[in-house]
Amino acid sequence: MKKMKNKSVLLIIIILVILLAPNCSKDDLVLDQDYVTVSDLTRYCRCKCRETFPCENKKVKIKGHIDYYSFKTDFSYQSYSLEKIRIQDIRNGYFIEIYFSSNDTAIINKILSSNETDMCYIKGIVKSWQMNTMFDCTLEAEILLHSADDIYFENKY
Repeated sequence: MKKMKNKSVLLIIIILVILLAPNCSKDDLVLDQDYVTVSDLTRYCRCKCRETFPCENKKVKIKGHIDYYSFKTDFSYQSYSLEKIRIQDIRNGYFIEIYFSSNDTAIINKILSSNETDMCYIKGIVKSWQMNTMFDCTLEAEILLHSADDIYFENKY
């Protein structure tokens, strides 16, 4: 009798998992409503190369911290011809590249005048790029930043 009851409970749990699983879909993340984290965007906008990239040409609002080490290194070599930065989620190290026109000095000046502890908020358009490894191919996200008005910094400390 006890075995039968355990099997019934197990069957009910399996049915509930199957019924509730579709509610945990990627469609719940709205990219241009609130600022999403770098981690959320990189997890949501990743797929195999043979699949359709779910975020192509979508507007996004993203927040993270500028990777100042790579920014200062790139800036020291390229100066104002720099055309990309990386923002990262400092909680786990995930990062995403942000591209902009290499002759837009206003964006670079905004970054130079910010502090390393400032949260960076960016509005842009998501594009895909192909990352190939020995055994796999995935589409990853990058963001196009159109103007200096689409980036700002806030010090919350």
